[in-house]
Amino acid sequence: MLFVCSAAFCVSFALLFCWQEGVFPIRDDSAILSQNRVERININTATVSELTVLDGIGIKRAEAIVRYRQTHGPFSSVEELLNVPGIGEGILADIRSDITLS
Repeated sequence: MLFVCSAAFCVSFALLFCWQEGVFPIRDDSAILSQNRVERININTATVSELTVLDGIGIKRAEAIVRYRQTHGPFSSVEELLNVPGIGEGILADIRSDITLS
């Protein structure tokens, strides 16, 4: 038992030393996070495929958005998405920051 505790202590000490010396650098995830951000989607020009990138928008809802746009013309406001079947307040709130009109 004493041997196991001693080994664990030595490994912990070695890892701490390596971390302090920069052998195991701390990773900065901020660049990765900014690269993974969704580019804003123009709901007046986006294809079905492009719309499916948005949270809560699958093929059926994306098709409904495109069909609405083809029937009624370009969206004049983001809130007009609420007129599209299958798009409610919750989905609009989820995607509002990821969409644009131009």
